[in-house]
Amino acid sequence: MQTAQKTVSNTEVNETELIRLLMDTGSQRTYITENVAKRLKLKKKATEEKTLVTFGADKQKALRTPKVSLKIKLKYGVLMQIDANVVPKITGSILRRPLQTDVCENMKYVCNNLQLADTLPSSLASSTIEIFVGNDYYLDMILPQKIKIEQGLYLLNSKLEWILTGRSQLSDEERKNKMMMTVNGLLSITEYCLHSTIDTCLQIKPSIEDFWNLETIGIKDCPYASDDENTLSNFITSLKIENGRYQVAWPWKEILPEHPENRELAYGRVKSLIQEMKNNPDLLSKYNEIIQDQCRKDIIEKVSNHCSNETRIKHYIQHHAVVNPTKPTTKIRIVYDASAKSKEENKTLNDCLHRESIMLQDLCGLLMRFRMNKIAVDADIEKEFLQIELQKNDRDAIRFFWLRNIKHPTVQKNEQVYSFCIVPFGVISSPFLLAASLVYYLETYKNATAEKIRENIYVDYVITGVDLADNAVTLYKEAKQKFSAASMNLREWASNSQEF
Repeated sequence: MQTAQKTVSNTEVNETELIRLLMDTGSQRTYITENVAKRLKLKKKATEEKTLVTFGADKQKALRTPKVSLKIKLKYGVLMQIDANVVPKITGSILRRPLQTDVCENMKYVCNNLQLADTLPSSLASSTIEIFVGNDYYLDMILPQKIKIEQGLYLLNSKLEWILTGRSQLSDEERKNKMMMTVNGLLSITEYCLHSTIDTCLQIKPSIEDFWNLETIGIKDCPYASDDENTLSNFITSLKIENGRYQVAWPWKEILPEHPENRELAYGRVKSLIQEMKNNPDLLSKYNEIIQDQCRKDIIEKVSNHCSNETRIKHYIQHHAVVNPTKPTTKIRIVYDASAKSKEENKTLNDCLHRESIMLQDLCGLLMRFRMNKIAVDADIEKEFLQIELQKNDRDAIRFFWLRNIKHPTVQKNEQVYSFCIVPFGVISSPFLLAASLVYYLETYKNATAEKIRENIYVDYVITGVDLADNAVTLYKEAKQKFSAASMNLREWASNSQEF
């Protein structure tokens, strides 16, 4: 790969650092890791929203990232200024292989007369990439000259010195071990069992788990993993039941966490949102309809300016619209941001809450049990994220701004504060609270039907089965009754039995 070791700097505060960068035209933008940006004390500019499509994915991923400026030291001491977007990590460790003996012979003359942009490893070694130079600066750095070392392997001239890139033949050791395979410097359990030898520089970790985890919203595919065993105990202690519905409290990491109100940030964001929507009255109207509908259904509630100060924390979150015109039903969706911060040193709402495992059943075991039945039965919990209420003392921790009257689309003296009455989707603790409530409720019934559902539910989807049609009818009636008692509705029942 086209790597180089170069000195980067922040000329404003005279901070420099030697890093390894990777050049690749497969990216339209240039990125820098958050750690390097902090060490160089780079000043962050406006935050941008980028759309990423990664290898092996068929869906786009939205990413909000700030932009910074820095300088790279080129050959002859020339400094080149570039802009880069800050991301937590660019990639895992990359594997750098040594050249074969015959290739090294060809390189001896070259190395004595040309300056290489990166070192040549003498053995297998792993390395991290701190800057990813994309197509926005690639052609500014690459020069037209190239030297052929062997078939498929070249030296490219660049302003970063000469870059060795291309394909090389397998070493003698790799020929003996054709089963060897590397994936971003990580090995899955399956790969670990298949390999006769493993590179010592590789981290032995089941990378396949990364494809199944939804860590951004707190979902892990492990039924019993937990960061803090006391959290589940505290959840059960604080759980309440009012009017037949469960009420939960936020699982705070600290009793009285230092958490900023974020009022100014949320107010500024909603002003910008309204300003953007002025040019699209139809979007503004539909956005308002969603909020008013949520208020009528007691999903959210208006907050009085003279409300009491009994709550432990007051915090305002940001929100924006996601528009998908291809969807047949919900074309506009409101997304709430519990990770925004007004200052770099401040904590976000998600920083102050336990994430915890969502306690998902093992998917492989669930599917195997499902296939052992003669009659398949499945259903889902209707709008599960709207069924669990938030206790009143914790509702002010998740406020947001909107307009009193959209006919006057200005926020000043027209703002209305709302807070959530239910556990909203998007907060890091929400999946845990919903799953724990469901498990706790099913465990209160000491019978076979409740146990069967508890063992065969995945998030909000029940997938199970029986051997007789009469048993399917019994399961349907008992399950409907149990969920109705908790103000939940099992819907879209299906079965492969004509009798059912």
